[in-house]
Amino acid sequence: MSKLVSPSMLSANFLQLEKDIEMINQSEADWFHLDVMDGMYVPNISFGLPVIQQIKKKAEKPLDVHLMIEKPERYIDDFKNAGADILTVHLEASTHLHRSIQAIKAAGMKAGVALNPHTNVSLVDDVLVDLDMVLIMSVNPGFGGQKFIPQAIHKIKKLHNQIESLGARTLIQVDGGVDDTNAAELYHAGADCLVAGSYVFKSADPMEAIAKLKRVQLIGYEKKSVSFKLLTQNSHSNFFVESAGVEPASRQAIHMLSTCLVLSQLSEIARVKTPETNSYLLYFILKSQLRENYPKLLALHIEPVSGNTIRE
Repeated sequence: MSKLVSPSMLSANFLQLEKDIEMINQSEADWFHLDVMDGMYVPNISFGLPVIQQIKKKAEKPLDVHLMIEKPERYIDDFKNAGADILTVHLEASTHLHRSIQAIKAAGMKAGVALNPHTNVSLVDDVLVDLDMVLIMSVNPGFGGQKFIPQAIHKIKKLHNQIESLGARTLIQVDGGVDDTNAAELYHAGADCLVAGSYVFKSADPMEAIAKLKRVQLIGYEKKSVSFKLLTQNSHSNFFVESAGVEPASRQAIHMLSTCLVLSQLSEIARVKTPETNSYLLYFILKSQLRENYPKLLALHIEPVSGNTIRE
């Protein structure tokens, strides 16, 4: 599935809202992200139903509505009538979360659940198969322009693994401090959709800023064959993986490397030979995931076709 970008209209110019809506329509963005705040659940007040109704009249893409309000279940039908296509409520704000999810879907919308930075992703395990999306907050909700919280990367990976283990189709969305410096890492951790407000609307060229977030996912995603060579203390093992992208290729390769690491009682050196052009990206993906799971791994080498070895 193609990765998604949902610009947050909270950072738009409300004196020229129609102009910004048209910019999103013409851009590579996939959704409009609309943050609704009540001043109670979060210490800020944004906009509500009347503004969403007007945006719906001009928007040519789905409205991705994020409710940062207390007792969101009170307004599910109202937001559907205002034009919401996706409705996300906070786990922390909904007493009967399962009931809220079912009500959102019964109203004909996609259902999402948002998790604050302090909330463990395991708390949505029992409703994952019912959800269309989980929103990982990578800042504390309530204000735009905040600094990205790095712990979100670990939460995305953990949630991604849980979704895969259940065979669910739940999307992972990330909101807070997202820009072109962390987009690739977020995508490769397992994110499907990035929300960006300040990065888009405060840039000199908002359409280009959106395009950058879309392009970053394309790095290394051309079809390719990758050769992984593991050097163990007792034997040499070779694998060949053909994939439509680096991310699935790396996951499959890591699984095979992991099998050999176990069989060889955890080798201290892993060597990767790859003819693909973006060896550095693959290197960082493999390094982070292998090191996380195999602390005994002392060295990781990548050898591109050019013969220039990336070593650590």
